[in-house]
Amino acid sequence: MGLLHRTFLGDGRIPADFRAQLAAEQFLLVEEDLGGSLTFRNYRAPGRRSSLEKFAIAGAIAITRQRVVVWISGGKPGVKGKHMDVPLTDPRIRGIEVTTDGPDKVCIAYDPHQFRPDTSGRVEVRLKTPRAAEIVALLNR
Repeated sequence: MGLLHRTFLGDGRIPADFRAQLAAEQFLLVEEDLGGSLTFRNYRAPGRRSSLEKFAIAGAIAITRQRVVVWISGGKPGVKGKHMDVPLTDPRIRGIEVTTDGPDKVCIAYDPHQFRPDTSGRVEVRLKTPRAAEIVALLNR
């Protein structure tokens, strides 16, 4: 990502201490410093309602033998940091749609209600990476 993008959105990297925890679980894939977007569709949460909100983000995705993690910087206050941390054995992972959005973009979409009962709608995280197809293959097996 460019300097201006990093200045406003951050570098999209997983903090070193948390990255070390993930490394201990053996990475299957880790991609950091990725540009992308975070979209809320028909989103409802306490004190927040939105038919459509979209933010530019920088982010990272890590897939270990035990879990998938999506880390976000930039965007809107309150949505930075660990966005998703789901064990691969968690049944809710089947409700997460992972698709390619063009040859170099991965889309991770889900109903937030399955993670927080007081929310509803749809959340989509798009990250630009040349490894999009590999991410889809790992998470849809």
